[in-house]
Amino acid sequence: QGGVEILSRFEGIALLLLFGMFMIYIFWLTKREKERTIEHIETFPIKKSILFIVIGLTGLILGGERIVNGAIEIAKQLGLSELTIGLTIIAIGTSLPELATSVVAIRRKKPNLAIGNIVGSNIFNILRVLGVTATIHPLTVPSGINKDIRFAIFATAILLVFPLTKRKFTLHRYQGLIMVITYMLYLLIVFLDAKA
Repeated sequence: QGGVEILSRFEGIALLLLFGMFMIYIFWLTKREKERTIEHIETFPIKKSILFIVIGLTGLILGGERIVNGAIEIAKQLGLSELTIGLTIIAIGTSLPELATSVVAIRRKKPNLAIGNIVGSNIFNILRVLGVTATIHPLTVPSGINKDIRFAIFATAILLVFPLTKRKFTLHRYQGLIMVITYMLYLLIVFLDAKA
């Protein structure tokens, strides 16, 4: 009604069930493949590893919160809507940890970890985060976000098509550049729509 749709509790539970199925599939796939990549990984004592994780997560939480809060204040002063803020500034701010993790993984020549981090975080956000939120309280979804959902589907299709153009599953530098340019164009469209 009035251009607004509802993500119900039932749909939230369905998303959580899909997430559970995805996790089962991942564990099954990992057990089946039995990749031998642990041999060359530098090992740390368990206490040291836990300490690094705690320090890293604390830094991400505090840093991410400051970035998002500052960005929201700037966006409000520019007169942008909450939807525009969420689609751009907050989305970028909350994606910085994934970007940092993927860059480190690539520099250490662990491309599978980088791809897994990006794809996994997106699946987690869609199925788990939306699922939990809608299960706790039904979500109102403005119809204006439909074009952004279509763009997200388009971006996912690009990620699938590019590596499949050759036999070897490789994402080349020029393809990455095309993705970056496409995203910049998307941001431009979002801001132009917000100002219209």
